[in-house]
Amino acid sequence: MMFPIIKVRDNETGHVHVVGTNTHDTLYIDDKTGGIHYHNLQNCEGTMKIGRHSTYDFVGKSYEWEPYVQIEFVTFDQLIEIYKQNIAMSCEQERHLRDMINTFIEEERAKHRLDEDEGEINHTGGNYRY
Repeated sequence: MMFPIIKVRDNETGHVHVVGTNTHDTLYIDDKTGGIHYHNLQNCEGTMKIGRHSTYDFVGKSYEWEPYVQIEFVTFDQLIEIYKQNIAMSCEQERHLRDMINTFIEEERAKHRLDEDEGEINHTGGNYRY
């Protein structure tokens, strides 16, 4: 048994991803043409062309003897490998984001001297020691 791997390219950034790896991904069937389209729920853009332009395009395999780009099909083992790669990329992105946040917090602490003991805090409700 083979499984389709549907990929889309963001025409503004060039980023390609497998549909379903982003929580905002949806696929729908166009009533007029019967074709399948991609739609991103976050930015309300997709593969439906408005005039000659679309924000996303499907990515597939091209063959010189075929007039259309074809959706790639993979085996179950290949599907598992694609899943592992996507999980690894997600974990790496999360690590990078955490590092950026930690660096920002450290810089703000140093800039505003937040780690220094300022003694008593005078508050309208009384004096508190922290």
